[in-house]
Amino acid sequence: MIKASAVVLVTDFAGWQLSARNQLAGTVSRIERGAVSSLVVLTLPGGMTLSASVTNEGVEALDLKVGSAATAVFKAYAVMVAAQP
Repeated sequence: MIKASAVVLVTDFAGWQLSARNQLAGTVSRIERGAVSSLVVLTLPGGMTLSASVTNEGVEALDLKVGSAATAVFKAYAVMVAAQP
């Protein structure tokens, strides 16, 4: 599990390298717009989903739409491990 507020979305790395090694490429499958921010859901290869909390300005700046390609980037500290009993 990864807290949505700890996920950054990237649509074009343009040669930049990041210190965050956790990078999962996927496709935007849902955008739930709020008053200030949106919950953006990426579907990863294999069908798992990952959510990111992105400002509405960020959604517009990245031109995110359902079907857009995007990469979720996050630091290791954002990962929570859960186990079922």
